Amino acid sequence: MRLFFVRHGKPKILNNEFYEARLSDEGAKRARQLARSGSVPRPDSVFSSPYNRARDTASEFCAVFGLGLEVREFLREWNLQSLNLPDPEYSLETQRGWEDRELRVQGGESLREVQERAYEGTMQIASSSAAESILFVSHGTLIEMLCARVGRRQPLQRNVEDMDFLAWAAFEFKDGALKLTKDASAT
Repeated sequence: MRLFFVRHGKPKILNNEFYEARLSDEGAKRARQLARSGSVPRPDSVFSSPYNRARDTASEFCAVFGLGLEVREFLREWNLQSLNLPDPEYSLETQRGWEDRELRVQGGESLREVQERAYEGTMQIASSSAAESILFVSHGTLIEMLCARVGRRQPLQRNVEDMDFLAWAAFEFKDGALKLTKDASAT
């Protein structure tokens, strides 16, 4: 089974409200282009984070592929980001979380917990599905943490900061194990 994790498209942020942001027109156009490009093959199923920007992105893929969408909580972004903290408070919390990935920052979740949530949710879906290919639309931090866990490398904040909208990672699920075949941080 092949699993593809795509970061949401470019959002349209109004009034500094990133958490509730919807997908921008440019983000929708580029999501459709990616879906049609064949880079991410037509999946059998599409799953999305509950955040608007991810659901909107997944809906664009679903429209191109003629599929329905399933929303899953485990695909949401790091809880810290849902707080819409102003800078410099947000930047300081982010820095604290990356310096100690076990630390539960504001929002009540550590990066280690994001990593485990991503891995366990992915394994649960992969283990219970007969699909040949699944598409997940999520967020940069979650994708970086999953790639690091499966790829057995250190997660890096700069990989999240440098990750393009619609960047994607690929995994293979075989014999009960996940293997990273394309890291989202690879250029």
